[in-house]
Amino acid sequence: FFVDYQSTTGIYTLALHAALPILIHAQRISKIGSWEWDMERDEHWWSQECYRILGIDPQRVSPSQRACWS
Repeated sequence: FFVDYQSTTGIYTLALHAALPILIHAQRISKIGSWEWDMERDEHWWSQECYRILGIDPQRVSPSQRACWS
């Protein structure tokens, strides 16, 4: 049994790209954002809805714990 992981990865990538607008819309209408924090690297990621809920301009403020609690 052989699996072509390159083509499988491409299919999953396409599916993720197709699902992203649906997730963004669902977060918007439910007023729920999402975020991630890589503690080892101290890197943060916020969804568009997190920025909107917090009233923060994503072009001016990078996601961080400090920005969240400010």
